[in-house]
Amino acid sequence: ETETAHLFYILSGNSQNQVGLIQHLKTTGISAVFHYQPLHLSPFGQQFPARRNMSVTEEIADSLVRLPLYSGISISDVNRVVKAVKSYSHST
Repeated sequence: ETETAHLFYILSGNSQNQVGLIQHLKTTGISAVFHYQPLHLSPFGQQFPARRNMSVTEEIADSLVRLPLYSGISISDVNRVVKAVKSYSHST
């Protein structure tokens, strides 16, 4: 059986929480990053004016945090990530 999942993300609610959660995880030794920049905001995409309001796309991008996920991740590492995320949500 082949796993096709290669990303796991959560929505932190806003850009302040996104930055805070990434920093919090970093202090616990866990690498997490923001993920996608909306295409219409990229240098290439800005050459083409958006034909509609993309505020939802921008809000999601500003709150998305990609958590570590890789082939062979151990259950103990998964538990460590979950515990670290939960400890941040309790501190905000």
